[in-house]
Amino acid sequence: MEKFRSYQIKPIGKLGDGAFGYVEKIKLYNSSGQFCGFYSRKILRPSQNIIESISLEEIKRRFTREVIYQSHCSHTNVTPIYLFNKYADKPYFVMELAESSLDTEIENKSLDDTAKINIFIMMLRGVKKVHDIGYLHRDIKPQNVLKFSTGMYKISDFGLVKNTDNGSNTTALTAIGQAMGTQRYMAPEILYNAEYSKQTDIFALGKVMEDLHVENKECQSIIQKCSSMDKRLRYEEIDEILSELISIDFGMNITIGRAECLI
Repeated sequence: MEKFRSYQIKPIGKLGDGAFGYVEKIKLYNSSGQFCGFYSRKILRPSQNIIESISLEEIKRRFTREVIYQSHCSHTNVTPIYLFNKYADKPYFVMELAESSLDTEIENKSLDDTAKINIFIMMLRGVKKVHDIGYLHRDIKPQNVLKFSTGMYKISDFGLVKNTDNGSNTTALTAIGQAMGTQRYMAPEILYNAEYSKQTDIFALGKVMEDLHVENKECQSIIQKCSSMDKRLRYEEIDEILSELISIDFGMNITIGRAECLI
């Protein structure tokens, strides 16, 4: 087992691969050998193509920013990070273990309209927290919305997050963001002008909801406004979307209320 601070880490198996690294399932123990639970660990291992486009040192700085930004967004609908080792040969961080991701749920076609709208609300609340901190997520897609054993859905993967309050994201990092993003979830202004804003995150949320095929007509109109090709017709803030959702009488068990929208 690996040791880090007052913990021992035992890898179980790989959960997924990406251009910048991979995620594995681990068992976590304290220094006394007591089992703490199952978690996931994201390990930095960039592909050769990535290394050729940007220096390894910049990739490591990017990885550190990912951890810092995700940790700043402490919220019920944002995946928490618990440990970070940036000094390892392959830097890594440990986070809550997900049950699956939204793309798997979509593929399984196991969600009814009630579940879909509740997922929409949870995504909105998670991204609202990101925006309230002063960040843009820039990579919202079904693979980056994780489902946990409690039934909670949480925003994850902060690798392309931009801090709008400073210039810490380099031009090279933005270029990687464009190269690595999934075109379906990119607003036109990203593709043509590399322009990111709250509205580009809202566009991506709308596209994710299109993937879910919600049947409720009033909710469909909200989704269409989120994913309008013309940003002037899109919502400008997450609060606007939540306010409209409140006004709809779904006649279902939808977990939203005025107090929740303020969180």
